[in-house]
Amino acid sequence: MGRVRVSPGTSETKVIVAPNSPMERANPSTSQCNNGRACELVRIGSHNNGESRFFVAWNNVSDELNLEWWCNGVRVARSDLNGIGADEVKPAIVAGQTCDLYIINASNSTFNYTLYLTYPY
Repeated sequence: MGRVRVSPGTSETKVIVAPNSPMERANPSTSQCNNGRACELVRIGSHNNGESRFFVAWNNVSDELNLEWWCNGVRVARSDLNGIGADEVKPAIVAGQTCDLYIINASNSTFNYTLYLTYPY
């Protein structure tokens, strides 16, 4: 089950646990990122500047997810971890800007994952 915790005035943390919703399921037959890759998209907007942390974990190390952070059509950051059952990206967020976190399924399989999002509120 997912949950939301808000730290007053600092950051918001969301935990999304698949398969609560098809949106949080890594499925190679879907692509929400309009880039031809198996990909899920999470849109994030912030009222404040600051650092963020987006962390994803899954059970089978033979599966692979990658994270990319896109703002205004430009990839700003991407993850570099491979083959460990987890990945993360830590981009800076600009106040008032809405950006997209791409969760890219680099495997050709369907599996569950947990996504942890921490960013300025």
